[in-house]
Amino acid sequence: MHWNRNRVAALALGLIAVMTVAVSTGYFVLWRSEDRAGNFLFIESRTIIEAEVLEGKWVRFVDFPYYWYNVSTGRIEYSERPFDLDRLLAVYGSLLAYRGAGRGTSSYLYPIYSTPCAAGDGTSIIESIDKDGTARIIYETKQIVLSPNQQWRIENETIEHSKEAVVRFKQTITIENLGFWKKTNISSRILRSLSPLLVSKDPANQEPTRSFRQFQSLNAAKTSATFYQPSKNARIIAHNAVKAAQQQVISF
Repeated sequence: MHWNRNRVAALALGLIAVMTVAVSTGYFVLWRSEDRAGNFLFIESRTIIEAEVLEGKWVRFVDFPYYWYNVSTGRIEYSERPFDLDRLLAVYGSLLAYRGAGRGTSSYLYPIYSTPCAAGDGTSIIESIDKDGTARIIYETKQIVLSPNQQWRIENETIEHSKEAVVRFKQTITIENLGFWKKTNISSRILRSLSPLLVSKDPANQEPTRSFRQFQSLNAAKTSATFYQPSKNARIIAHNAVKAAQQQVISF
């Protein structure tokens, strides 16, 4: 086939026109987004409370982190039923830790399948997530925009008086955009070993299976021990309830 200069020039101009349209319509951004089809965005809110007793006696315990991650390996594990990875857009981790007169760490991981989406027990709303990973977040009444590897922080101090004690609280809240993580590196820690047992309904009669009821019992016991601020004896009872529920699942 003979290619003359006019045809070559016309093809070149056509290619330039196609590229111009592609760039102007964001096609190349969409094409690059295919590279993150197997990824999700990880956002974390961390609330650290330093408690100092000024008068009297006071102590507070929180427990049971529900997720763990390692930045160097890029792995996340969580103690919940598996997320729908095909639809997973992002996860929002909410962590609370007490220091000083308080003790322990509690955390929960929220899957985000679309935006806008409430997370963090309703304290945060993920308004939108851009293709480059920029997240627009409403925390309480504050508007926050975070690109990957950016964070926002606020600190405050209060003194609370009660019949038992006077306590100073120094609270630091950090919200961080940890960027894109691979879906192949996120897994359910509990269900990894129990997934054959934790079918929510018996296919024969559509009733909750024994293992699923025990799993619910375990979560209920954990919730009680986490959010109730009990006396020492009550904490022992709550932790014994967790152990009993765990033993039921293990012995099934």
